[in-house]
Amino acid sequence: MMTIEKLVKTIIPTLGIVLTTSLTANAQSHNDDVDEDTLIVAPDPAGRAAVLGINMGINGLVCGITAAVEERNILHDAGKCMAGGAIQYAGMEMAMHDAPVLPGIGLRVVETGTSIVENTLAGREPFEYLHYSLAPVFPGLLQIDTKNQELDFYWNIMPWVGLTYNAAEGNDFDILQSLSYQIYVFDAKKDDFGRVGATFGNIMNYNHDKPNNVAAHEFAHVLQYTRMRPAQQLIPQQVDFVEKILHLRLGEDIAAYSFWAAKDIGCIARDWEPLCERRWWNLLEAEAYTMETANEQYKPETLRRKK
Repeated sequence: MMTIEKLVKTIIPTLGIVLTTSLTANAQSHNDDVDEDTLIVAPDPAGRAAVLGINMGINGLVCGITAAVEERNILHDAGKCMAGGAIQYAGMEMAMHDAPVLPGIGLRVVETGTSIVENTLAGREPFEYLHYSLAPVFPGLLQIDTKNQELDFYWNIMPWVGLTYNAAEGNDFDILQSLSYQIYVFDAKKDDFGRVGATFGNIMNYNHDKPNNVAAHEFAHVLQYTRMRPAQQLIPQQVDFVEKILHLRLGEDIAAYSFWAAKDIGCIARDWEPLCERRWWNLLEAEAYTMETANEQYKPETLRRKK
């Protein structure tokens, strides 16, 4: 696992480049007031090919940088993570379709690809540790140690937040959809924020009266959360007792919250204009809107848009 010094030297410059590029793009769009041109309205289904390329590229880049810092074979690690990214994307495509149980199978494929990426970052064999959600049986994470033939169990915070939120909202638990998606799924009507769906970690709700591409969109966010599991490797050794002793994984929760916070920063930069969350610079939403085009019920006119 990375030391604090290595982490700072590796991550901070990269984050600086990304943040500078993002804020520059936001400021330019805001100053020029090019609202409709930057609004996510009806993504081209062919854009899913870009999602594949970007996913593989980011995984390869992160693993390559980590290999360089840890003095391992850069091309070897980058190649394994790009393969893991391709497996992730195969599961993402499967998960978008209108077929019973297929989304749940897609989730397990995504989890397998994600395990490959996390193992590579940690310097382990590709399939040494396999992580799979126990939902909808229980909101926890199962770890399969194939090397020592052992099982372990871990907690996350955000799924519990999601369960609490849905209980507070009075949303109805949908057992059939939960079994099909292999997560907790709730039926929700439009909430006070005007949304027809919401995702907290790997807990999702959506208005069941809407076309199923809405469910696909929310499930895409679940898969994003799943793919953030390798962020656990960034937890400093000084606090790794949280994982080893308390069996609490914070990496994916921190990563997910950071992306959502970045979205809010973008909206602040645009003075919280209408539909500020529906901009192409909002990477999580851009990917989700693009991936939902694989759903059989997707039509451009069914795209959710607050009036």
